[in-house]
Amino acid sequence: MEDIKPPRQRRDPRVAARLDVNLQMPKGTHNYVTDNVSYRGIYIACEEPLSLGRLVRFCTSLREGGDPVQMLGLVAHRVNRTEAEEAGIKPGMGLNLFALGPDHQRAWRHFVRTAYEADPRAREHVRSTEFPRIRLALPDVDALRAFAQHNVPEGNIFLRSADLHPQGSRVFLDLSIGRSQSAVAVEGIVMEFVEAPRQNRGMRISFTDPDLAQSHLLAHIDAQ
Repeated sequence: MEDIKPPRQRRDPRVAARLDVNLQMPKGTHNYVTDNVSYRGIYIACEEPLSLGRLVRFCTSLREGGDPVQMLGLVAHRVNRTEAEEAGIKPGMGLNLFALGPDHQRAWRHFVRTAYEADPRAREHVRSTEFPRIRLALPDVDALRAFAQHNVPEGNIFLRSADLHPQGSRVFLDLSIGRSQSAVAVEGIVMEFVEAPRQNRGMRISFTDPDLAQSHLLAHIDAQ
């Protein structure tokens, strides 16, 4: 039994999704509709949530005519009406999900990832945490400005690095000034990499959206 989670342990963003689900228990089956979903769980808005710690069998169809996806669900938290009114959310319950086999896990992750990609805020969060990050320290603000005004409009850069990522990988360049811990991120794709000779080892990275990257960098510089 495998916990549904992304490659690293972290809190996953929730994204709105309405799914008809069945929660099966020894004394019968209850039908619900999800309010939001994540890689590792769901939230169901309902007036009478199940008891905390209740273990159920979760079943749903992710597309019309598709095979049902089944998982184990554990009621991890409950929100009563008073708490919901104070928090500005709907009363209900949150369930942690545990896959019953790799096929069910892959189907659920694909469904949730598709929902993430359709939601700008969730998409940004997932991409920023799941994509590899490459640190690039520039000596000063002038060097960062030159990078934004000259390197970025060219569409790509060759970055010498001992750590290489496969061709086609999406990455984030974290650009900083000197030893500053503050960095500004720019998204790119590895177009090619060179393994040898050692002095030329590195990757050619194409900027996903050069215009957006340039405006993002210049705004960061102006805020300094």
